[in-house]
Amino acid sequence: MGMFDYFKTVLTIQLFWSFAFTILIATIPVASLNFVQPFANQDAQIDMSSVATDMETSIDSQLNIPLVDAGALLFYSGNIVIDLMLNFLTAVPSMFTLLLSGLFLIIPVDAFLQKWILLFTFALVGIMYMLGLMSFLSAFRSGRGFN
Repeated sequence: MGMFDYFKTVLTIQLFWSFAFTILIATIPVASLNFVQPFANQDAQIDMSSVATDMETSIDSQLNIPLVDAGALLFYSGNIVIDLMLNFLTAVPSMFTLLLSGLFLIIPVDAFLQKWILLFTFALVGIMYMLGLMSFLSAFRSGRGFN
């Protein structure tokens, strides 16, 4: 199993587990849930200069990610096929959810469960589409062709 196949498998398993835990949490009665309250007992004072410094450091570290350079290379390469594939980033997963929505018109399903199934399908197809796009781009950029 190659590293890319392993990455694809890990993402798919994480998607299934997150869907299962989301459905599990959604079925817990509201009275049994423990809600998190951030900043409830904040002893330290927050000043604006430290927030601004932390924010500036965070932005600087995000700009140094090579993914931004790869994205710039990708968008300014002028390859129409790659540009079209990226333009359909959310359109392809939405097409699959449209098919499920049509199926849900015929087969009645609870609205809450229907929403989560549609979100799960969108995420699954979106992840597979992105992985396929990354595989295509790496093969195309390395000169292996369209295989």
